Order: sequence, then structure tokens, then C-alpha cells
Amino acid sequence: MKTIQCLFIIWVFLAGGTAAQAQTQKVSVSISGLTCSQCSRSVEMQLKKLAFIQSVEMDLKNTTAVLNIRSNARTDFRAIARAVTDAGFSVAGLEASMYASQLKIDNNGCMQSADGRFYIVNSPLTSGRDLVTFEFLGKPFNSFKVKQQSPSTPCQKNATYFIKARQ
Repeated sequence: MKTIQCLFIIWVFLAGGTAAQAQTQKVSVSISGLTCSQCSRSVEMQLKKLAFIQSVEMDLKNTTAVLNIRSNARTDFRAIARAVTDAGFSVAGLEASMYASQLKIDNNGCMQSADGRFYIVNSPLTSGRDLVTFEFLGKPFNSFKVKQQSPSTPCQKNATYFIKARQ
């Protein structure tokens, strides 16, 4: 019986030490109109209300916020954009770093993760990189228009997010 208890304790210890990494590791948000420390604080407080955000690092000089995502949390990118607009500002750009080893990407540029469905508008990812940065396209993430007429793949038609891989 003691052997079983010891094995169980070892199993719990090992399982706890191998927690999966979050799909999205870090998000960087460029914010339009951020001019003072009070503005920065307002955005920071709105972002901290989101349950999946572990910490927020505001950079007033570069008008950006770097968001560290909680482990095993689903990231809602539209909620991030909403939090910025709720603070009275607009999103000029949004980039997310994700672990490529945890992404399911097909040959058509369709990607599925715990954070949603994505369509990669540029060439599929090159192998050999683990942490990949994606730029989000279209409203509410930036002013770029996303070409959505006559999609070439079912994924493009049903994509939650349109993204561009940073090479």
C-alpha cells in the first residue's frame, strides 16, 4: 500500500511539473492616442480586468502594452481590443507570440489552436521555429483591409482571425 502511495505522490509531482504552455505566450498592442501617464494607467486597468492576462507592461514612450498570458488560458484577442477602446483609445496594431509546436496548420494556411481559428494570409510557417509572432489584420486590430471576397478555402471563409506570420 505504501508503494502505491509513493508512486501516486511521485506521479502528482511529475504531472505538476510538466504543465502545458499557453497557446499564446505574449501579446503586444500598439495604442493610438496614448499621450500621458494617466491615459496609460486607464488602458492598463482595463486590460487587467481580463482573466486571461497575467501581467501588463505599459510603455508610454512607444505607446504599447505588452501582455503576458496566463498558462493554459484561452486568449480572446477581440476582448483585448475592446478593453483598449473601453479606455477611450484605439488599437493601432496587435501582435501575438505563439508556440508553433502547439499549432495545427494545414497546407492552405488554416490554423487551429485553443485560442481560435486563424487564416495565415502570407506563406505558411517555416519549420524549425518554436515561438512565432503573428500580426493580426483588419478591424479592430489595425486599419488594414482584409480581402474577404470569394475565399479560396473553407478556412478563409470561417476564420475567426486573419493573421500574417512575421518571418
